[in-house]
Amino acid sequence: MRFTWALLTSVSLLPGCKHANSTDTATTPPSWNKPRPAPAKRNQAPRAVSAPAEKFPRVTPILETKGTVKAVNPTSGFVVIDFYLSKLPQVGQRMNLYRRGLKVGEIKISGPEMSRYIAADIVAGEGQVGDEARPD
Repeated sequence: MRFTWALLTSVSLLPGCKHANSTDTATTPPSWNKPRPAPAKRNQAPRAVSAPAEKFPRVTPILETKGTVKAVNPTSGFVVIDFYLSKLPQVGQRMNLYRRGLKVGEIKISGPEMSRYIAADIVAGEGQVGDEARPD
């Protein structure tokens, strides 16, 4: 009985053992599986090799001053302009307001500035939320 029990136990454990073959891709390094390049032929120009892709994207700074009107106070005659991703204008600089490409007003930067926002006095015309402010 003991012999039968030992025989059955060893036979049931044998299929669980697996030996690595030379064709097994799980045990061979990936560099060994790559095909070799064909040897260069005589009197043939070498192939052009493309430059490697850049690791980081190229960033270009925005040097223009361009803002969007975020708030308007028509009784006091000033606007608050958001200069997101643009440099802030100097205090005292004059700019024009544009709506759908048409000039609708003129402003003078008066300050104060807070982060990317700055206040400006309306000199001529009118301003509405969403107008574009840019120098000319």
